[in-house]
Amino acid sequence: MTDDELKKENYFITVSSIKEYKNFPAVLNAFKICQKSLSNTKLYIIGDLKDKNFKTINLSEYENDPAIKFLGRVSDKDLIRY
Repeated sequence: MTDDELKKENYFITVSSIKEYKNFPAVLNAFKICQKSLSNTKLYIIGDLKDKNFKTINLSEYENDPAIKFLGRVSDKDLIRY
């Protein structure tokens, strides 16, 4: 995604893992609630999806949501861009 494309989008970003103390499921649930009034807003999720902690919750209802983008690990440069 180019910088110009990012500037045109409304989005939240989370940089996390699914470790219990990070309360990642709460982020997903809160975004689902926000979508009702912010329908043109996206959620970008940055984090290593191959981490064993991601296997502890069912992400299937979120993986097919076009407003939620799982970006995986990103470089420091890309993290700053987002």
